[in-house]
Amino acid sequence: MNQGVTLTDPAERSEVYAQLNQIYYENAISFPLVNTTTHNFKQRWVQGRVTNPLFAGIQFDTLSKAEGAPNPTTFTLASISDVSNLDPALSYDTASGQLIQNVYETLVFFDGAETNIFVPRLADGGQGR
Repeated sequence: MNQGVTLTDPAERSEVYAQLNQIYYENAISFPLVNTTTHNFKQRWVQGRVTNPLFAGIQFDTLSKAEGAPNPTTFTLASISDVSNLDPALSYDTASGQLIQNVYETLVFFDGAETNIFVPRLADGGQGR
């Protein structure tokens, strides 16, 4: 692992990590589960899903359902855990973070999937900056 971290050539680093994965597999150190970082799964009738890698989960205010979708006023979400805390200063888990980001209104927020562009929410852009 230390060797892979120090390499800067992607091909060389990929080879080292492939070897590490093989060792991991052969020794059955644990049983890894899926951690979605590049894929999002949704029903075809769900519209407006924003895939920003900095979100704790789904941003609900952008979602809607296509005409003819079943239960047009209901969304069902499978989560990895229960919400443990609603205090933004103490929350550290994804389930709590997702709920917090959908309940609390912030001064600014990400512009959709852009991680480097912010848009005002509570901040109104007035002269008092």
